[in-house]
Amino acid sequence: MKLLVIDTVGMVGHVVAIYMKEQGHEVLGINETSSEIVQTIVGSLLDTDLFANEIKNGRYDAVINCSAIINQDAEADKSKAAFINAYLPHFLEKVISCTNTVLVHRSTDCIFSGNRGQYALDDFPDAPSFYARSKALGEVINNKDITIRTSLIGPEYDYCGSGLFNWFYSQKGDVCGFANAFWTGLTTIEFAREIEKLLFEHAHGLFQLVPDHAITKHDLLLLFEKYFPKNRNVIRVDNKLVDKSLIQCLNGYEVLIPDYEDMIKDMANWINNHKELYTNYK
Repeated sequence: MKLLVIDTVGMVGHVVAIYMKEQGHEVLGINETSSEIVQTIVGSLLDTDLFANEIKNGRYDAVINCSAIINQDAEADKSKAAFINAYLPHFLEKVISCTNTVLVHRSTDCIFSGNRGQYALDDFPDAPSFYARSKALGEVINNKDITIRTSLIGPEYDYCGSGLFNWFYSQKGDVCGFANAFWTGLTTIEFAREIEKLLFEHAHGLFQLVPDHAITKHDLLLLFEKYFPKNRNVIRVDNKLVDKSLIQCLNGYEVLIPDYEDMIKDMANWINNHKELYTNYK
């Protein structure tokens, strides 16, 4: 397949780009900064002409949108967050609507407040943050394209990365693990695999790609320590309930989501096989 990946320098996009390239697909990236991972077009993600011209001329099988302005960054720059999170997915949908190109867009469990958990596909997005509202608006649901709701963890080659795994790896000694914070999601490596499967299946619609049960953040950190040991002591903290867990929804497609431990073990193998990229994990 010929694939255009938007944002191949972030936590999600760099893994998607590398995985797809290693599977033999032709991969091109669009970023605001240069990337050594794949051939890259450098330009503003606010430049709609750039996207329109490249998609029109590139004849891609799929455009994989890994871009997002998250959390505090969304609050700090609401205009950019509104554009990237909400407007851009629908702009891309329009550009490819009369082509055979498929849009793959990633959404998030953060569109839900976490007050009760086990959110279904048709539950109303009730999280109040600007990030949450902008991501909810950005979901593309039609009979051609793919939107994947999930939560993602994975390695970053940026020392300043803000993801959960990057944070945990930098910790020493005692680390707090929240026993009442429930999570469902994928590693970025598994996310890339599932995208490839859905594209081969010619799937479309809204998916909630998560395992069939939730895990606590405490137990997730224990898995991190098991496969990335540095003599940390994960302390159980009985926090206030936070449950953004999603109910798995595969829309009838043959997708088998691995268990959490299998995914973390696989992530350790991924990092070990790409040591030259992840010099911050030693």
